[in-house]
Amino acid sequence: MATSVRPVDYARWDNFADSDEEEERPTQAERISAHIDLEHTQRVNEQEDELAAARAQLAALRQQRKALDEATRAQSSTAVGSSQWMLIGGSSFARVPSQKVAQTLANEQRKVIDAIRELEVSVNRLSAQVKRLRSRGAT
Repeated sequence: MATSVRPVDYARWDNFADSDEEEERPTQAERISAHIDLEHTQRVNEQEDELAAARAQLAALRQQRKALDEATRAQSSTAVGSSQWMLIGGSSFARVPSQKVAQTLANEQRKVIDAIRELEVSVNRLSAQVKRLRSRGAT
């Protein structure tokens, strides 16, 4: 993971207002530059946070897919025409035909695979945005 852009030490310039040393006071251009640098840093940090969250979500979806793959492999060894216990409605179990379980697993796998594809596109887009922002850099 790349390092974040460091925030500008804007607070130190506020202390110059109390100082009698006129030559050390930043110019208006320096203040504007510092403000722009701070905004840039905040944008980079926000994008990095969003990217980290998307990557975490992607990792969770990949784990879910792995679990569904394992369940599908286990399901494939079940005899056709038999029945299995299946969670219905998130709160109760019922005996359902094995074919229904297999169909439900396949549908869930498709949903997870589609979500992974969409999230991978989003992660790639965010990663490119972060790279562009970093390449502009703070002055």
